[in-house]
Formats: sequence, C-alpha cells, structure tokens
Amino acid sequence: MEHPSRVGKYEIEQFLGGGMSHVYRAKDMVLGRRVALKILTETALGDAESKARFLQEARMASNIKHENIIAVYDFGEEQGRPFIVMEFLEGESLREAIKKGDTGDFTSRMQIALQVARALDYIHSKKIIHRDIKPENIHIDATGKVKLMDFGIAKSEGVQLTRAGFTLGTPYYMAPEQVLGQQLTPQADVYAFGVLLYEILTGAKPISGDT
Repeated sequence: MEHPSRVGKYEIEQFLGGGMSHVYRAKDMVLGRRVALKILTETALGDAESKARFLQEARMASNIKHENIIAVYDFGEEQGRPFIVMEFLEGESLREAIKKGDTGDFTSRMQIALQVARALDYIHSKKIIHRDIKPENIHIDATGKVKLMDFGIAKSEGVQLTRAGFTLGTPYYMAPEQVLGQQLTPQADVYAFGVLLYEILTGAKPISGDT
C-alpha cells in the first residue's frame, strides 16, 4: 500500500489507519499546525455510494462548530480523491479509557457524559443525526475535554442516503428502528447515548451475550 507524501499544502507525517478512507497525521505547511487528514481510498472512489457519503461528511462536518465536536478545517480533492482536514487530537478514545478503567470517579464520568450530551444537543439542533454514537467515536484528551468524532454515516433529518431496508451503524448501539432500516429521528442517537451512559458509569455493557 503506497501512501502519499503530500496532499496539497499538507505534508504527510504518519499513517494512522482506516478502511475505506485513510487517516494520516499531517502538517499544514502554510499555518505550521499539525492536523489529521482523511482521504478516500482509490478502491472506495470507485463506489458511488462511498464517495457520496464521504462528501456528505465533509460538507456536514465543516458546518459544525462546537467545543465538544472535532473541528474540520478544510476539504478538497487531490488527484480526484476527496480529503478532509481536521484538528489533530492527542489522548485516547473513550473505548480505550473504559478498557483501562481510566474514566475517573463518578463525577468525572458524569462530566464525560455531559459533554457528549452537549455535542448531541448541538447537532440535533442543526437537524443532524449522527447514527454511530459509541465509545470508539468519542475522544478524551489529557484535560478531560471530550470530542465527538466520525460523521461518516451521519445524515440530515429527512435526507435518505441509505437504501430502504439497509442499515448502517454499530449493532450494539442501534435503536430498534435503526436495526429495521426505518426512517430515523434524533431519538436514535438518544437510544445509543443511553447505552453509552451505562457503559461510562459501570464500565460494562448493559446487555451481554448473543441476544
């Protein structure tokens, strides 16, 4: 797998991971700041639906400005491949913090939950449904600041990006209507937040096993 050394004004420093899109740590050579750069892979570029979702994420995220949501600085195309430039976050995901038992005392855990709730309240006020609220998509820095990330399958209320009967999301956190592929409202995110809240407070999922 060949990685680019530069994308526009961004110098690539390190490959961080990814599937249908690759994420890199990069440096903005004009402003001198470190950023995260997400670019659609050539494989995904050939899939019209994947490209449409990526562009939707770029447009949607670039219009979101909130202290508890990852900031998007720029987006564009490099040799026909769309890319998104975001703030580079130090720290760890909420999933990692839960695994290590590093979410603090009850008050600290409630502060994490409160920040997630504020982020959700904000996007819902903008008529946006995240659709993938889970510990892996929540970042915590060394100061306890929480950032909601990954708007890759987010959608505006009333906009249909998913084929009827086809579901997107992480099954464990999906509301029943999301599992059934029905039209969603912000309540689907609220359901996922309820599961998340239980995990934050107890360190375990509310339901275990296959059912």
